[in-house]
Amino acid sequence: MNKQTTSKLNSIGKLSKVPYDYVFCVKDFPLAIKSQLQSTSPGWHDHDQFYELVLVVSGKGNHICESKKYPLQPQEILIIEPGMHHSYDTGSLSYYNVLVNFERLQLPLFDLKNTVGFQNLFVLTPQSHYNKNDKPLRHILMTEDFNRALLLIEKMHSQQLGQAAGYQMKMVGYFIEFLQIICSSVEKKSIKNDAWEKHSQTVSSLAMNLAKNCHKDWSVKKMCKDYSMSRSVLFREFKKYYSISPVAFLNNQRLHKVCVMLEESDEDIEYIALKCGFANGSYMATAFKQAYDITPLKYRKQYLTHRRLKTEILN
Repeated sequence: MNKQTTSKLNSIGKLSKVPYDYVFCVKDFPLAIKSQLQSTSPGWHDHDQFYELVLVVSGKGNHICESKKYPLQPQEILIIEPGMHHSYDTGSLSYYNVLVNFERLQLPLFDLKNTVGFQNLFVLTPQSHYNKNDKPLRHILMTEDFNRALLLIEKMHSQQLGQAAGYQMKMVGYFIEFLQIICSSVEKKSIKNDAWEKHSQTVSSLAMNLAKNCHKDWSVKKMCKDYSMSRSVLFREFKKYYSISPVAFLNNQRLHKVCVMLEESDEDIEYIALKCGFANGSYMATAFKQAYDITPLKYRKQYLTHRRLKTEILN
């Protein structure tokens, strides 16, 4: 959330209830995407009638629930049910929120509710974020599933920003596929041991460093030296867990930061490019267009228009 949003929520009280109408500004369409890229903490809050599905993209931060705190990691999925009090120490955390009221959306889940993945995500975990050994119940998506889930969220976010005719139907279609992916991934993960988490610590540490310091000058040689890996091992292990090379991952983090600066500042393209680790504005604009199929300036214009319309509705 940006500073204005955080201030508005905190003004309601030390423990804020996020209003239903504030989240779903489009009447009778209870599905929304919030991009929280290197965001500030929203403070202690709960939700009025809607679920919050959180997909952690990168960075470091803590989730606080039931008066306990634990660190989040990239590729983690959280399910926060209505009325659950929680907060974040966001640090450099970047994540997406998928906000939904299942009853009002009238989504036909059919037999998805009977799967192990759905039960683990939406029944067992929300009842208590801690197991009998007082350890947090974690759901880390398989890398391939994470990439597919993230792509679907980005598609939903794009549809929400554009609001072209038929966008709501497209968002619901993407959301159904998103649910299937995360439930299936959690089910597959539940039958595996924790070797994935242990073996991924070194690569995860590098990924978080790249995300936090994406504006700095990173070379493959520096990555290998800092994390004691040869070039071949670096690329093999990184791609094993993130399905892309460390160079591509770094470029994605820089583009995420560009999005934040386009949304939260009025700085020119050249300035943003340099602050986000790109050599110049022209190169950054080309990379941005290739990644998001929209120019940086048009993205900023669409975002500001959407924010203005939302403010007018709320006021």
